[in-house]
Amino acid sequence: MDSEMEFASEAELAEYVETVTQQAIDATAQAFREGEPDVENWLKAEFAGRGFEITDDDWLAELGAQIRAGDTVVVVDPDDVSTVDDDD
Repeated sequence: MDSEMEFASEAELAEYVETVTQQAIDATAQAFREGEPDVENWLKAEFAGRGFEITDDDWLAELGAQIRAGDTVVVVDPDDVSTVDDDD
């Protein structure tokens, strides 16, 4: 991540990380649909291109399996109540 970036709050930082994560996942899913077989390394490269180093191989393997299965992978913060349908 750019060392010059500053965030007004932890929520703003979390939103940025979610956005970057979703972009990397979407780009990797598109590459896989176009024939890229090495999903985990593609994910690592996508994150690296956005300034993040991913070292959790289990997480990458899980994402890779979901992408290869054709699942839609969406990053959602479970603590963000705005992502939950609630009629209250």
